[in-house]
Amino acid sequence: AYEQSPSVDITFKAVGGARITRTFREAFLGFSFAQTPPIVTHVVAGAQAERIGVQVGMELVEVDGQSLAGLSFAAIDRRLEQAVAALPADTREVELVSMEI
Repeated sequence: AYEQSPSVDITFKAVGGARITRTFREAFLGFSFAQTPPIVTHVVAGAQAERIGVQVGMELVEVDGQSLAGLSFAAIDRRLEQAVAALPADTREVELVSMEI
């Protein structure tokens, strides 16, 4: 039998107000967000979020159909961590770059 790979659906509100749902299939989502409301502040170049169209300025609205309205930053962060726990790591090769200060 065919088994669908694990995924997490995150619904965003775009800058213009439209609701957009994106499906994530890797544990490293590839974006950062500000406190509350949870607005995307950074998208990692080449990461999953960028590849599926997440953009700076989008607001996180739902994770797997569960509303994030009224939740604290910590609660939203926990919800995302729990949601992606079953997802595989990014399967592509990632070059780690260390910086000396």
